[in-house]
Parts: sequence; C-alpha cells; structure tokens
Amino acid sequence: MKQRVVAYARVSTSKQSQEHSIEFQKNYWNDTLGNNPNYEFLGVYADKGISGKFVNRRPQFMLMMQAAQNGQIDLIFCKSVQRFARNTEELLSYVRELRDLGVYVVFEKENINTQNIDSDLYLTIAAAVAEDDLTRYSQNVTWSLQDKYAKGEVTMGGSLYGYFIGKNATFKVNPTEAEVVKRIYKEYLENKSCQCICDELNKEGIKGPSGGIWHRSTLNEILCNEKYIGDCLLQKSIYSHGTRKKNNGERDQYYVENHHKPIIDKETWNQVRQMMEERSNSKLRGRARVIYPFTGLIICGDCGKIVFHKMNHSGYDQPEAFWRCPEKRDKCSTTMLRNCVLEEKFIEAYNEFVTNKYKGEEESDIQSQIDSIAQEQKELVRLEANGWIRRCDFDLEFKKLEDGIKELQDKIESIKMRKISDKDYKPITVFDETKVEKFLKKVVLKVWKIEFHFYNGVVIEKDYNNRYPHEIRKRRR
Repeated sequence: MKQRVVAYARVSTSKQSQEHSIEFQKNYWNDTLGNNPNYEFLGVYADKGISGKFVNRRPQFMLMMQAAQNGQIDLIFCKSVQRFARNTEELLSYVRELRDLGVYVVFEKENINTQNIDSDLYLTIAAAVAEDDLTRYSQNVTWSLQDKYAKGEVTMGGSLYGYFIGKNATFKVNPTEAEVVKRIYKEYLENKSCQCICDELNKEGIKGPSGGIWHRSTLNEILCNEKYIGDCLLQKSIYSHGTRKKNNGERDQYYVENHHKPIIDKETWNQVRQMMEERSNSKLRGRARVIYPFTGLIICGDCGKIVFHKMNHSGYDQPEAFWRCPEKRDKCSTTMLRNCVLEEKFIEAYNEFVTNKYKGEEESDIQSQIDSIAQEQKELVRLEANGWIRRCDFDLEFKKLEDGIKELQDKIESIKMRKISDKDYKPITVFDETKVEKFLKKVVLKVWKIEFHFYNGVVIEKDYNNRYPHEIRKRRR
C-alpha cells in the first residue's frame, strides 16, 4: 500500500529569484515525490513571505497539521529543519504530536526521520543551530538600523496617508489626502469627537488610508503622528521575541526635525496634543474645555510655541495653576510661570500702562489721519493726471497710502470690537480678565521675564519669580 505523502515548504521573502523560492521547492518535491512508486503524492503545503519564528502564524502549516489530525497524511517531507520551524520548543512539540498520530517527518538536509527513536536529539541540535542563526541575523539587522538611526537617517517602509513615499524615505505631499489631514486637525480642535469625524468622512465617501472606511484608531494615529509637522521619531517600535511592540525605552529613540515638508503647522499640532491629553484624562473627560483669560495669548520666547495651562495637584492642599511651554526641557530654556504670578504681573503692567497714559490714539484721532491720507491720495491723482509724475511712481505711492488707510481702519475696528471707554483706563488692585480681553494682544514668556504686548503697540516687560506665599499654597505634612 502506498504511503500518502506531502511536502512542506516555506520562504521568508516573496522574491522569485532566490534558490529556495516557493516555485523551486514545489518543482523539486513534484519531481522527487511525484515519481516515486512507493508514494501517493498529495501535494505541497507552502507558506510564502512568512517568518519561521512561530508556526501558528503560518496558515498552510496549520492546514497540514489539520489534515494529519484527520488521518489524511502518513509522511511529511521538508527540505530542512529551519524550513519547518526555528523555535526548538515548538518544533519538538509538533513533531511529537505528529508522531502520536502516526505521522512522521523527513528532514532531507539533516537526514533526520522522526520515525527513528533517537531523532529528537538530532532535531534539538539542528533546531538550536537554526534558532541561533535567526538570532544572529536579527541582531545584525538591528545593529544596522541602530547605526542609521544614530546618524539621523530615516527609514520608511509602507505608506503614510497624506504623502507619497519614494526611495530613500523621500516624502512628497499628496494634495488630496493632505486636505483631509488638515480637515481632521481643524475639526478636532473644533471639539468634534474622533467618531463624529469618522462618520462624516465615511458619509461623504472619502476613503481611509487602507482604502476602506475610517476608524477612530486611524484618526488617533494621524493626530499623534509627528511626521505631519515634518519631523520623524525613529525607532518607535522594536522586535522582541519575534513580535513587534512599542519601544518603551528598551532602545534609544532619535528625533529628526524638519526632515520633509509639513502638512500641519507646529502650533496646531501642539494645540491638538494638549486637547488629546485633556480628553484622555478621566477626571476631565466629558467636561467642557476650559478657556482661561490668557489661553492662546502666551507664546514661548525661546521656541515660539503656544504656552499651555496646567494644574499641579501633588504635594499641596490646594491645586496650583501654572503655564508651561510644551517643548521638552532640554530643548527650551523658558521657565514655568505660576498663574497667580502672571495675574499679579499683569496688574502691574496694566497699571503702568494707564498711569503713563499709554492710551494710544482715539477713534476720532485715527479718523483724522485717514482723512489726511485721503487728501494726499487726491493730490497724487491730480499730479498723475497732469503728467507731473510717472505712472509707475504713482502706483507705488498710491499703494503705500492705501495700505496706510487700511491699517488705520483696522485700528478703528479693533477699538469698536473691544468697546474701550475712558472708564477702562483706570488702575486696578485685583485681577480683571476683561482688561486682558480689551487691551492685551499677546504675552511673551522668557527666562524669568514676561513681556505684555498691548494692542496699541506698547510693550511692558516685568521680571518675576515663582515664590510660594504661605497663604496660597501649604505643603501637606
């Protein structure tokens, strides 16, 4: 009676040119086993482009095992131990399981037949060698990547939504997808949930990165990916025991700035990161986003990023509000600023502003300037009409005057919007957030200095320190 035989083949790459390709192994086993009168050759189980580290991730191997369990196979041929498995424990486990089913494996290269009673010893040695080869190869690949990362060389496999990825990790913006990325960031900052954004994109028929529908996890990846601001964080993940996992400090990471053209500006990126932190905080989840009087007004004088409001709840009876630049400490020299100190320094700057009569121009004064410039324009038209100035000089001068009028008109609109009256120009003793809204254009945070920029162009600088009055913060005992 003929033995029912199959062959198992595996290659870890899909390249057709290598000697141990799937096609080569299939042809080899067809010739070797198909022409043997003692065998009923049932075919080849072949896994292509799959690592041999763990057999349960090889679908063809598992189908072969199922056929053996169903009593359909008597004998399995495999070119070598490393083609069958590279994990010694799993190799012996499956070989013994097959042996209990009355199914044996022949490893051609090592000349091992598991029907022999002493085959386990030889298999253990052969598998250990194969596993060591895999470890050394993995170490060589890891070392090579580490060397590239340390030099700031970006390696990029696969694709990235919003970009065309070329050879040598070159990034070219995909205009259509880039607009979707911008939309996602914009709508997230408008307080839309990830699920809401996904639903709208899917409803409009906009395809996701994989060509299918959008999922919340996909949106989170886009909102967290530093590549959209033109930077690259290298070695986010690593291989450990044959599986890819997040790098939680096991290996060094490298950050490359301005590697390629960004889709999202860094200010928007920082605002999104801040908002994501707030949403992920279980204590804050579900609450409306708090807007503080200085929210969006404070800029880091070192790196130019928007300074964010934080709360410190540790070590004291009362939570302490403070402002801090989102950049890492080793990249930015600005100091933390306590909110109570900021309010105190604003009172000082505001009182100096009104005491020294930095009122700026009133609406009537600005309108007088506009009327005066309009007269200059009329005179300029007369000169050009009489041929007393060249047309090119006329155009240049007229444009300057026109820009001057527009700037003054913007000032009037600003005054009207802020509704400033004479009673607003009075000193204050306690912090008044309406003064911030009406008078303050921005705040620049420096090392132990604060610059208050008022709408009329006046800049008042104040020194500060983060002293802790006992009546404000008491340490727990």
